[in-house]
Amino acid sequence: MSKLFVTLKVVLRLGALAVTLPCGATFLGRTAFGADPQTPPSVILISVDSLRADHLSCYGYRRASTPHIDAMVRGATIFTQVSSQVTLTLPSHASLLTSTYPFADGVQDNAVQLGPDAVMLATVLKSHGYRTGAFVGGFVLDRRFGLNRGFNEYDSPFHFTRVRIRAKSSAWVKTLRIRQKSG
Repeated sequence: MSKLFVTLKVVLRLGALAVTLPCGATFLGRTAFGADPQTPPSVILISVDSLRADHLSCYGYRRASTPHIDAMVRGATIFTQVSSQVTLTLPSHASLLTSTYPFADGVQDNAVQLGPDAVMLATVLKSHGYRTGAFVGGFVLDRRFGLNRGFNEYDSPFHFTRVRIRAKSSAWVKTLRIRQKSG
C-alpha cells in the first residue's frame, strides 16, 4: 500500500519552507485525512510572502517567534535545500500554481497577467473532485492577474487583514463540512 503525502509549501522571498505530512498525520490535534482510505487527502497550501527561513524557530532561530508554524512541522519533514523560481511574489506564485518556470508561463514580473493557456493546480484538483478556495491578503495576487482560475472561491480584496483571512477561510471550510455531511 502506498503512502499518501500532502506537501504544505510556504513560499519565501529567497526560498521556501516545505512540510510533508504523511497520511493520517495530526496537526493541532486534528487528523490530516479521514479514516476512510477512499477519501482523497486534503491539500492545504499556505504561502507567506517575504518570510525568512533564518527567522523561523523550526530552522533554529533562537526566539520562539513562529509557534503555529512550529506546531505544524512538529513530526514532519523539513526541507533545508529548497528554492523559489523567482524572488517576486506574483511570478513565484504563478510558478508554484502552474508548475512552470516564469519564462514558460509568461509571468516574469509583478502586475503581469497569467496567460489563458496556463494549467492551474486548482483546475487539476477541481477536475478530481476537490473544492478549491484561496484567501489572499495582498494586491499583487489579486484575481485580475489570473491566479484565480480554477478556484471555486478566490477572495482577494485589496485591504485583506489577517483577521478577515481567518474568518473568510474558516467560514468556507465550514460550508464544505456542511455539504459533506449532507451528502
